[in-house]
Amino acid sequence: MASESVIPLNFFTQWRDAHFRPAHSFGVYSDPRGCSVVGIARDHYALIAPLKGDISIRLGETSKRLQAYEMMLLKPSRKGYEQTTHQANSRLIRFPIEWSPGLAGKGNPLALLPDLSIVPHPHPQRLEEISFALDQSHPQAFDPQHRIRGQAYLMDLLASYVITGFQLGTLNNTTVPNWLDVLCQYIAEHFRDPQLSLIELSDVSGKTIRRIQQAFRLQYNESPIAYIHRVRILHATRLLQANPQTKISFLMQRTGYKNRSQFNRMFKRYTHTTPRSYQHDSHAL
Repeated sequence: MASESVIPLNFFTQWRDAHFRPAHSFGVYSDPRGCSVVGIARDHYALIAPLKGDISIRLGETSKRLQAYEMMLLKPSRKGYEQTTHQANSRLIRFPIEWSPGLAGKGNPLALLPDLSIVPHPHPQRLEEISFALDQSHPQAFDPQHRIRGQAYLMDLLASYVITGFQLGTLNNTTVPNWLDVLCQYIAEHFRDPQLSLIELSDVSGKTIRRIQQAFRLQYNESPIAYIHRVRILHATRLLQANPQTKISFLMQRTGYKNRSQFNRMFKRYTHTTPRSYQHDSHAL
């Protein structure tokens, strides 16, 4: 029986703020000969799922065999992956994935997942429905409707891959230390405190300040203090989106700032606009 597992907080916060969209060459592909193809996911992440037949994916000395209705995430590789189909007229859904961070800028959650992990789709019929819909679409170059539909199908498949993968335990060997996950949760609960500091984070985690700084640089490409500011400003923007008439003084109070100039400076750093301008734009929506 599959054991339930919790999606790590670090993965969730990155997933929540990231934006995914399919690259141009997404769709359903057939291989009438069963040949090998090199180069999948050379520049993008890619999610693949055979519908008929099975394939082998090789990267260096590592090879995995993927059967019908199973999904696999491929990470970018300069050398490319070798794909070998084992049955003529096999069919494959392939979604090269482009990614960009949201306002929080916390990184790409797909980078935290193990490479070449196989996850069975929980509802094979849904894969068939997606493949049928993709087959019915014959887009012109850069067709907006096709890209929007493709993005919806991509998110459908990615969500199934992530949720099922963590439930089965397949994706649980993420690279984030448990103590760092706990520390991020602590920041999420205490960012409103203006006195939140590295010393406090060190006391909570039992790690040295230097170790904490190294971990944040490795996982988020920024210092722990910058991470705290991101969390604060992200919360400020959400308060403004919910109520554009919120007073700036209240925003400062609710996000851990005592100094108006620092709040304005940090707000502009992460949103590229001032609180007043953001407030005006939110009110106009």
